[in-house]
Amino acid sequence: MRTVELLVDETAELAVRQAWRRLADAGLPSQARHRSPTNRPHLTLAACPELTAPIRWELAEAAAALPLPVHFTGLVRFERPTSVLAWALDLDATLAGLHRRVWEAVASDSPPETRGVSGGVRGGA
Repeated sequence: MRTVELLVDETAELAVRQAWRRLADAGLPSQARHRSPTNRPHLTLAACPELTAPIRWELAEAAAALPLPVHFTGLVRFERPTSVLAWALDLDATLAGLHRRVWEAVASDSPPETRGVSGGVRGGA
């Protein structure tokens, strides 16, 4: 499975990592324990089995909207095999438009039953 993710700026990344550390220090599940360089705060926009060439071309065009500001609005919990705590975002017109373009890119060359989408900044759990 491949995901389309946006990374946050240094200030937001530091804030998320500090929250991860506070969770870990309190003995709660946290991404702070995962030291992999690929474990970074991010916004997941879509998931699909493969990022084919047509999808990549459309994603490159959608990326012209970056960078864009995002505003955290609270917390949300995703239930998957494990529970994931994330920050909810204000879905303003710009972010909604980017999300729609990414989804359309993924949908253009992926079977419907294999696509997934979520939103939020992974906050650890």
